[in-house]
Amino acid sequence: MRLGSNNMLAALAMFFLIVSVMTQGYMMISLDIPTGAAVSQASRVSICINKPPWINYSCAGEAHVGQLYSCDVAAFQEDGENLTFYDNSSYFDVNISTGLISFTPLAAEVGFHYVNITAVDNSTCSNSFNETAFVLEIKETAEQILYLNATRDGLHGVKLNWSNTSDAISFNIYYSDDMDDMRNLNYSAMTNISGIQSTFWNDTTSEGASQRYYRVGSVKADSEIISAEIVGKFNLGFVSNADGSLGRNLFSIPFNTTYYADPFLSEMCSYSATITRLNRQDPDFENYQSHSCASGSFNNYSMSLGDGFFVYLNTSYNYTVVGPVAESNLTLSFIANADGSLGRNLFGLHFPAHTQYADPFLIDSSLCSYSATITRLNRQDPDFENYQSHSCASGSFNNYSMLPGQGFYIYVNGTTDYIVE
Repeated sequence: MRLGSNNMLAALAMFFLIVSVMTQGYMMISLDIPTGAAVSQASRVSICINKPPWINYSCAGEAHVGQLYSCDVAAFQEDGENLTFYDNSSYFDVNISTGLISFTPLAAEVGFHYVNITAVDNSTCSNSFNETAFVLEIKETAEQILYLNATRDGLHGVKLNWSNTSDAISFNIYYSDDMDDMRNLNYSAMTNISGIQSTFWNDTTSEGASQRYYRVGSVKADSEIISAEIVGKFNLGFVSNADGSLGRNLFSIPFNTTYYADPFLSEMCSYSATITRLNRQDPDFENYQSHSCASGSFNNYSMSLGDGFFVYLNTSYNYTVVGPVAESNLTLSFIANADGSLGRNLFGLHFPAHTQYADPFLIDSSLCSYSATITRLNRQDPDFENYQSHSCASGSFNNYSMLPGQGFYIYVNGTTDYIVE
């Protein structure tokens, strides 16, 4: 067969070339040249087919001295080939196999840096790599405030003071009436007072708040670091009986601070106030210890986080406590009677990571194996004392929330520790 033209010859050669490359990567070509002489030419053609890696990243453009900077440079190769990462930096090394950038900048590295990251596949093709670049600014960092303290201003106000930091140009106050917003630094839900030039501040709006929580930021240049510690105020609502007689309330101190019975009562002496705790150091009996305004140093016991107390008074009153928020777990010790019968314990909670409820409080901690029952005193109706109990068999009945500042008592027939996160 003779081929009619060079164009036809080229088209045929290209067809076989494509088919062969798709199946084998090379082909043999045999042609009949229209000169009357038969010529056979065999050629082996090798073509590298490859797509370069695709890179995606969302690296922050700022890093701060002394603070961990981390960014994951993600890359993808459609052919599933392994990728290797390289960088041009002298102050960090990108992880060669994962593309992770992780380092803590030094003071000598303050300034702007041009960062180039390259991803290379394991093919031999000339387009085996791709690269991306961004500008990283390393900034000076303000020091974190190491000490933050809250005290009462009058009966219900709050004033703050904190430790100074070197080279701070100012301080920012952040506060919220919601603990979760403060813990999670939900700036849009917090009030910010900026440009404070001293290491103390009075919150003139705090008297009307039933609870409020604070953090302080130290500002240096355009960098700010927020205090790890949270402090706050919390109002304990004590209710007298509707007829003006002594009403009983069950409460606890929610902050990681210590009060003492005598000074605690001093502002409620005109209400005939008496405070009582249950001392279970001796498991043989329940030792109730009371303190009144006339007791002086007698039974002037400490009142700390995790303890529960009864208070009696003949006039309703909001008592403001202040202090630091405990961010560590709270361990509660529940003690049975020495003979193994049900023993009663008074307790309270801190500000837990998640709201506690009576049923999971008993069930999730295996307190059911100790025949545990938990009780709170609800004084929403001042006409009577409403004791609400919940046992492991109660289900959803009286599955109330267990909130900071409230007090509870629990019965167990075996001594055990309970950890609240």
